[in-house]
Amino acid sequence: MKFGTWALNVPVFFCLSRFLMKMCSISVRSVLTCSMVSLMWPSGAAENRNPQPTTPQPKSAGLVAVDGLRPEETPIARLTIAMQERDWYLRHKQLAALGEELGRTQPELGWNMVLSEFEFLPDRQAFKMPLLRIWGRQKPLDALAACTAIPLGERRAKAISGALEGWASVAPTQAADWVKKNLSGIYLRMAAAQVASTWARTEPKEAAEWALATVDEKSKVYLLNQVLEVWVLSYGRDAAQWASELNDPRLRDLAMSKAIFDWTDHMPQTAAEYLLTNPDYRWMMPRVVARWGKYDPDAANKWVSNLKDAELAQECRAELVQEWAFDDAPKALEWARTRRCLCKSSEVSSIQEGGESDEPRKG
Repeated sequence: MKFGTWALNVPVFFCLSRFLMKMCSISVRSVLTCSMVSLMWPSGAAENRNPQPTTPQPKSAGLVAVDGLRPEETPIARLTIAMQERDWYLRHKQLAALGEELGRTQPELGWNMVLSEFEFLPDRQAFKMPLLRIWGRQKPLDALAACTAIPLGERRAKAISGALEGWASVAPTQAADWVKKNLSGIYLRMAAAQVASTWARTEPKEAAEWALATVDEKSKVYLLNQVLEVWVLSYGRDAAQWASELNDPRLRDLAMSKAIFDWTDHMPQTAAEYLLTNPDYRWMMPRVVARWGKYDPDAANKWVSNLKDAELAQECRAELVQEWAFDDAPKALEWARTRRCLCKSSEVSSIQEGGESDEPRKG
């Protein structure tokens, strides 16, 4: 071969040499890889592998965890764990949470657990009542039908009331109509009271009007008391004003007494100031001050001192001290003397006699 021809073929030779070297390197790596795979994979393992592609298994729907319980546990397992809690408060808290949850998601399963999984009544009630309240919000007729599985008596009445509490919280007029059409006796009394008090949380005036339409006089007063008891917690002035405008004098006095005295137990000064604007019911003022004085006699006495009607102020102080004397006559009398709350000797002697009667006679 001539030198010129060889010189022209040098690049070709060089490229061919690099290609052969790369192919040899790939062959060596392939041999090494196959050897390592054969060492790591036992003989016959390839045949045992599932040729089908694997699909991820769906996770258990489970329930929301309560107090650290794992979501994938079944309701029965969660109930078992809750029942192992020795502290009754914590146990009932877990049972109530589980009952509420099953009321939303699996009420029928929860109800079967009520009927079969509990040995002691307090634990069953802690689980059952929250379940019925939530179930009653969503499917009230199903929840009420389930209550017929409970034997006649107080437990069935409470169960019906629980379902109706849930129903009345979302559709009070429907719940109220169902009660009057389908219940009687003690079941009607308890259920109507539950509907009335639940209704009063959101629409107190409508609940009061419904109670007022009750035909039976005793039931009417009872239901009005339930409504007013809830009403004064949030709108005491409105409750008292509504009661003061009732047409029946006897019912008006009963409703006013309930509204004012319950209001006094929460906001005594506000209740007392309201009476100043209602002359027809100023006669209630001494009793309001007396109830106020049971908790804070100095504040009550200071407020009474600003009354312009001196006679009314004296009546309020005397009533305050006499009410206090039922619990601690010597202390009440000493308090009255230091503040000159009593000006009549008859008032002093009545308190002294009350204090003496509480002490044992010496033989």
